[in-house]
Amino acid sequence: MDIELKYIIAAIINFGILFFILKKFFFDKVNNFVENRQSEIKNSYDGIEEERQAVADEKNSVEQEMKEIKDKAIRIFEEYKMDAEKNKEKITNEAKEEAKQIMDKASTDIQLEKARANREIERNAIDLSVEICEKVLEDSLDEESQKKMIKHFISKVGTI
Repeated sequence: MDIELKYIIAAIINFGILFFILKKFFFDKVNNFVENRQSEIKNSYDGIEEERQAVADEKNSVEQEMKEIKDKAIRIFEEYKMDAEKNKEKITNEAKEEAKQIMDKASTDIQLEKARANREIERNAIDLSVEICEKVLEDSLDEESQKKMIKHFISKVGTI
């Protein structure tokens, strides 16, 4: 097999013509198509990246809001807990104070009742003593002796 120069030159010329025709009619279109496709892919990738970033930002925002809500709930719970403790302490102190007042009043009432009872017993004892003395004196003393005894007894009772 011999390679002839005329076939090689013809092939090179055919290749040049084919290249020129393809370049004239198709290369620009194919090149534009490839560039457009690259641009679309890049735009899609950029859009996806923007959406991913937006989703990440939204996620961070939601997490921050959740943290703030949780912190606020904890703060409110602690405030209510402190209020409950204060109310408990206040109610306990009020109950203790009321119990002390009741005990003081009861003690005062007991002392007053005791004093009243002592006065009543004293009065009854005096009345009884006077009656006994009158009976004894009536039976044993004359009228003048009775008067002296009564005066003496009354003077002693007055000093008590």
